[in-house]
Amino acid sequence: DAPQSLGLLMMTYLFDPTFKFDEDILAVKPRGLTNSGNICYMNVVLQCLIFCEPFARLFHLVESKSIASIGTDSPTSLIDATVNFLKDYMTILPSYKLGGSFNSDGIVVGKPLSPEPFYQKLIENPKFRHLSWGLQEDAEEFLGYLLDGLHEEFVKVEVTVPQEQMERLAEKFSQKAPAGRSAALKTSVLQAARLVRTKTTEHVEESEVVNESDSNDWSEIGSGRHVCKRRVVVEPSPITRLFGGRFRSVLTVPKSKEQQSITLDPFRCILLDISLSNIETIEDALWKFNETEMLLYKVEAGNEVVAKKQTFIDELPEILILHLKRFSYQNERPFGSIEKVTKNVLYGLKLAVPPESLSTTLRREHRNNYQLTAVIYHHGRNAEGGHYTCDVFRPGRKWLRIDDTAVEAVDAECVLDMSERDKSAYILMYQR
Repeated sequence: DAPQSLGLLMMTYLFDPTFKFDEDILAVKPRGLTNSGNICYMNVVLQCLIFCEPFARLFHLVESKSIASIGTDSPTSLIDATVNFLKDYMTILPSYKLGGSFNSDGIVVGKPLSPEPFYQKLIENPKFRHLSWGLQEDAEEFLGYLLDGLHEEFVKVEVTVPQEQMERLAEKFSQKAPAGRSAALKTSVLQAARLVRTKTTEHVEESEVVNESDSNDWSEIGSGRHVCKRRVVVEPSPITRLFGGRFRSVLTVPKSKEQQSITLDPFRCILLDISLSNIETIEDALWKFNETEMLLYKVEAGNEVVAKKQTFIDELPEILILHLKRFSYQNERPFGSIEKVTKNVLYGLKLAVPPESLSTTLRREHRNNYQLTAVIYHHGRNAEGGHYTCDVFRPGRKWLRIDDTAVEAVDAECVLDMSERDKSAYILMYQR
């Protein structure tokens, strides 16, 4: 296919029901990343994304099928930097030419790559101006900024597709849709065109419904009860498509005009509180996340009542990122301090998200099973310093343990092993 504008390519990726990636398998040869400036937090995130096949395929598509933006003031400098970094990483010559080596597991490890050119491009973006070479940062925070920045740039290029062309695309894609899906797909494309053209990054839609049919089981809906529904809508982008999920928070207020209010909020990562002693597994933490909270709430008459709030997962993403809350602020000391929660929390190679933490609609879909594909570890007892390493799964092969420039193959049991002192799983990446 002839290269096309990035905006057009991304709309095709998002909405064309017949879209398929090229059949060729992305054979990513592992290589370490050098660390000359306390950038292990960035190295682990990049390694996890490189071995996240849907992410790597997306950027391979951008590189091979879109018209490159020319000039230094590219509106997609972060996308360009990511494409170039992945291209450099995957340009693996035979090991004897490059100084790569076979290690004891028989895997070819390429010569370590310096991520410094990527870093230099990164800090040109206002989102990353706070980064300072030589200063340790938080890996989860960095991952969040990176995905946010990429999302914003993809939305920018989607806006460049003219409205008339969007309408033609909506018509074209709807004709390819399976029976019964045609009208819905057309609406989705036109709604996407409208969303990306609005200047704000999140759009709030409010509606009032009577007898909300999908309120969850514990909230007793009376006849004629009014439900206020608030939905935060994020523009569609390849990042939202891969990592984007949605929470559904249900607030039930007795003796109030709107006895129930439902808020739908987007997420790209679920933060899990692991501090309580009865949280021993990831599933326990997801149960805890879904627990009913009792809140004091002031109603219209000015009286305080006890309201119930419960948060469900309403939409699960293709790639589910779980962030274990390892660092918490303690104010027992005179100036307060950030302490690390060092306890072990068990996780498996497979995860079935507990049905109780899903909304009724999502529960019916039975699509809550995931496979572990990456783990980021924090080593050390303090929040300020420490070191990051990661384990990543090579599709169809073995797990790899990566510590900056060191790369070795490990068995799955090693990924689940928690015996190493001061080494704690911090971010878990699961894939459908």
